[in-house]
Amino acid sequence: MNRSIGTAPGRIDVLGGVADYSGSLVLETPTTSRTTTTIERVPGNSLFFQWQAAHGFMETRLPAELLDSVPREDFEGFASKLDEYQVLKPVRYMAGCLFAAGARAEEGLRVSVTSEVPESMGVSSSAALEVATLRALQQLGDGPEDDLAMARLGQAVENRIVRAPCGIMDQIASVFGKSGALLPIRCRPDEVLEPVQLPNGVVAVGWPSGVQHDVGGSPYGMARAASFMGKRMLETVTGMKWPYTAEIPREVLESNLLPEQMSGEAFLQAFGQVDDPLSVILPEQTYSIRAATTFPILENARAEAVMQILRENGPIAQVGQHLFASHSGYGRMGLGDSTTDRMVEAIRAEGLNEGFYGARISGGGCGGTVTVLLDERAIPRLRILAARLGVPAMFVR
Repeated sequence: MNRSIGTAPGRIDVLGGVADYSGSLVLETPTTSRTTTTIERVPGNSLFFQWQAAHGFMETRLPAELLDSVPREDFEGFASKLDEYQVLKPVRYMAGCLFAAGARAEEGLRVSVTSEVPESMGVSSSAALEVATLRALQQLGDGPEDDLAMARLGQAVENRIVRAPCGIMDQIASVFGKSGALLPIRCRPDEVLEPVQLPNGVVAVGWPSGVQHDVGGSPYGMARAASFMGKRMLETVTGMKWPYTAEIPREVLESNLLPEQMSGEAFLQAFGQVDDPLSVILPEQTYSIRAATTFPILENARAEAVMQILRENGPIAQVGQHLFASHSGYGRMGLGDSTTDRMVEAIRAEGLNEGFYGARISGGGCGGTVTVLLDERAIPRLRILAARLGVPAMFVR
């Protein structure tokens, strides 16, 4: 085979969000919009990368021998090689997938990507790109051996080559998600459970705020670090150990052992480093320790409750209340945003009688997309709300 095509959806984060790296249960649903990657074998010894940009298609060429410039297990070394070529981020994703999947360097390849998944809006355009590219490579005989391996490889590209400290939630949702259902993923590290159907007529949509989201940005990284800082502090004080923050019992959390905030310098002096290789503790920063540690513990409980409600055909209004509570938790961690706050409060004000059940900021927070759980017939009303608030009336499903 000399040409292959892979496609993959983005995802709407219904519940769980940034608690994936803490071992929480998360609930995701795929978007109908998809990313498509086409890979062709071409004469010569060059790698061509084509992708959509605001002003049209762009192309970058790299030498094929770059794939063999470092050992295949040296992801960080390959990332440094890409630094030398000063490639743009889309190329880091595509080239990273070629390297991670073991694509052969003795021939030329052309990698072309088109996408309907909105970028920088918190609906995981990056995971869609990774999975679509790895699926195309799989057809060429260079990809991962199974779907779970594909998700893990996509996360490795994101973490170690793109250097974005995400959990595995996005990649698993893109690989395994089922339309019209929530996919439960227990991120300890990657247990995929049976999908849970939404009630007839109930949909989850992503409502972009127009405020760009970046999982590699500072607030996300600080919230992640603060969560691991809190875990380390509780383990030190109690003498107990937990593999994941989300496993810490509520009674330990409620024993008031954690400070509201702490400087990185004070933490490093008292506790040393955390057990998360993707978290960097900056001495000059102040971290919201209690909120960031509390969030995954409560979020895990909320996701478990929602899964049970839906499996038992319970009241959808209760599901919505858990979304509102999750939104508040984001704000306390420093991952909120004034625009998304207004959007969520508008949904709350409309209420059940108008077919609006719940809403929350999603993904990495600080803008991006608000997840809205609503009756499908309420979507026209959502357009009116968008116009009133002056935010995009584009809804991702």
